[in-house]
Amino acid sequence: MPVSVLSQHFARLHHTIVTASAIDGQAVLRAAARAAFAPLLARTVTTHCATEALAGCVDLFATLGLGRLQSTTSGFDAPSAHAAHAWVAAFGPATVPVCALTEGFLEAVHAAIGRPGEIREVECIAAGAPRCRFDIIGAGAPEAGADRAPHGDGLHTAFGQSVATLPASLLGLLGHGFLAAMDAKGQLGIAYDLLAYDSEEAVLCMFAGVLRSREWIDRYGERREGAAVLEALLEVARELGWGPWRLESFAASPCVRLSAPPPPPSLGGRHDPSVALARGAAAGLCELVLCEGALDERFGALQVSATVGEGAMDIVVDADEAGWIPGGLAA
Repeated sequence: MPVSVLSQHFARLHHTIVTASAIDGQAVLRAAARAAFAPLLARTVTTHCATEALAGCVDLFATLGLGRLQSTTSGFDAPSAHAAHAWVAAFGPATVPVCALTEGFLEAVHAAIGRPGEIREVECIAAGAPRCRFDIIGAGAPEAGADRAPHGDGLHTAFGQSVATLPASLLGLLGHGFLAAMDAKGQLGIAYDLLAYDSEEAVLCMFAGVLRSREWIDRYGERREGAAVLEALLEVARELGWGPWRLESFAASPCVRLSAPPPPPSLGGRHDPSVALARGAAAGLCELVLCEGALDERFGALQVSATVGEGAMDIVVDADEAGWIPGGLAA
């Protein structure tokens, strides 16, 4: 089942993983994307004609909001690319190609059409190129011209944010691969902290943008009461694919309590990123609603704990030191 993911969240995880000097972060992202997209692409490829199958996968790339692809004699061009644009928006220009997500997608495409091989990005929009360019290594090149993408750039927005529809397993696989790679270098604790940090920062910033969006104002108006705002933000989060996040209690003492989906069984164990990502996301949402000041002053203001229970994750946000007024949205 696909799930919508806001670009800022992915961009921060993407940046942390591929810039981690202790590991090959590009390989971690490429492998996670390849594994996550494979089942979706297997359902997309319904013809034995490689050219038609490839064109269907090119369509899918744009439909998911990942950008626009064109096949070439040596591989693929992407005149627009979600991952590259999200990177530049969050961090500015890159010094090297950064679209390992698309590399993994394209490797899964080639496996699905019976032409497995490695895909490597050789030019990137994030690094200043006019388009992203991907070369095929160790497999026959596709027939040039498989470009049936819808009109436009293949990029989507919702609540003022760039979004892409990604497989539900992608963030979990990405976080799991990152934790495993960092654990092998003796840096598992640091990796957990980085996942929570990125999740908190991304959610705080992007939902601040949601609150300013025309879609939010048209739907919810100028809501000020804290619990109502948090409930509405969780409603938007569910629409954007977070799953059944719920507000369980909202009180001055001792805490705000949320529930979230439990980790998938396949990601259990010491390399499960679910709790770290959920703790960060809950902190970001509650800091936006409960705390005062600029966003950078709110970041890190709340203590959050999460435990995995029967059928759900229980998240407790300690707001005692946040300087908030029960029932009111901080300015």
